[in-house]
Amino acid sequence: MVSGRWIEYGAWLAGAAIVNARTALHHAICHKLAPLAGISHGQANAAMLPHVLRFNLPYCPRETLQMAQALGIDAKDEPPVGAIATQLSDLAQSAGLHTRLRALGLARAQLDELAQRVFAEPGLAFNPRPIESVDAIRDLLDTAW
Repeated sequence: MVSGRWIEYGAWLAGAAIVNARTALHHAICHKLAPLAGISHGQANAAMLPHVLRFNLPYCPRETLQMAQALGIDAKDEPPVGAIATQLSDLAQSAGLHTRLRALGLARAQLDELAQRVFAEPGLAFNPRPIESVDAIRDLLDTAW
């Protein structure tokens, strides 16, 4: 059995890791979405991942090609952003997960509040696509709704 001291130490290490992680837009949204919608962090991740990928991948050409290769997507003709996002969305849905905020019970009227909360997240500084306004986040959330 693990003693309380080791559990506390493990919790501290986990906290130190996430505080120092460059989590960017996806995690910033999920961090604020889960409690606002009354859903799990995992549900928030599944719902938002395809939408945030569509938003960010055009700013990450090398990583986009690596993802396409890993997913078995032909990337010869055009950047495979849509194909990557669609494949991940299909995977989530096949697992019984939602990929729309409205399916998670989030009211459209809550999107403004969520966008404001997300815009205050310091992790946005590490996002590959610059986030210059609350409106950019609101537009993404509206797409995901």
